[in-house]
Amino acid sequence: MPCMPKSHLTNPVKLMTKIVISPVVHIADHSRKGCFPVSSGRKIGDGGSKALLIMAAIVALLWMASPAAADVVVFDQITTVNQSVFIKIMTKGRFFPAGGQRIALRIDSGQPRQLLSGGDGYAYYKFTPVKSGTFQIEAVSGDNRSSGIILVVRPPEKVLVIDAEGGLRAAALSEQSRSESLDALKQLSRRFRLIYLTRWVGPQMLKKWLAEKKFPSAVVLKWKDSDFFERLRQRKISIAAVIGSDSLLEASREHVERRYSFNETSHGTLVKDWSEIIKLLTGRNQTE
Repeated sequence: MPCMPKSHLTNPVKLMTKIVISPVVHIADHSRKGCFPVSSGRKIGDGGSKALLIMAAIVALLWMASPAAADVVVFDQITTVNQSVFIKIMTKGRFFPAGGQRIALRIDSGQPRQLLSGGDGYAYYKFTPVKSGTFQIEAVSGDNRSSGIILVVRPPEKVLVIDAEGGLRAAALSEQSRSESLDALKQLSRRFRLIYLTRWVGPQMLKKWLAEKKFPSAVVLKWKDSDFFERLRQRKISIAAVIGSDSLLEASREHVERRYSFNETSHGTLVKDWSEIIKLLTGRNQTE
């Protein structure tokens, strides 16, 4: 099978359409040799396992294309008015978290708070919001800078949860699909607070992609298990709908009534496109 050198990966997401979606072990094996397998056009299916491999391949491509460097990372959070939340920040070296690093944390345009990361590389700051909205978080450590968002919801506001691997997978592979999903989410963001979830790609990588493609800014959270929806319920956060993979729909079935997927699912409603979702959630067509 022909190979493509790492040096050719100038736009790894766009290049995904040319990559054979092979098992992760196969991708890793080629990456160690300094190249990636390239196919003349194997068709990508809609199955859940292939979706996982697509996103795993994107992770591999983006990781290989980016040089490792010291950094600081801010993790997005969601809460409600007067409900305290811990802002989490990580300082890291070239490959692993690095402790004992000084951090200047700023919330919106407020005065910076001085923090020190622990031995595990993490620092925490307790924040209790007194009003709803989005709060911009900035962390500076040495020459490194990172930003994040805290979404504060006040009832009766509702949130719309979008699974990146299931709800936005087509947008990563097709300009037309990306345009349709972008327009739809801009329209939905005027009615609901958005939450992007990722299980495989990772919040920081997904944030960069969303910003590059000009998707509506929103919190990006890591989804690990069904407890995620129980935690939202405990915080009294109302979910309008969940859009994504069958596994996400299954995990949310006890907490969310409206569950939609673009792929075959036994735990929600199969929809053909974003315009159908808009009509189901708002009663209007996408162009209205």
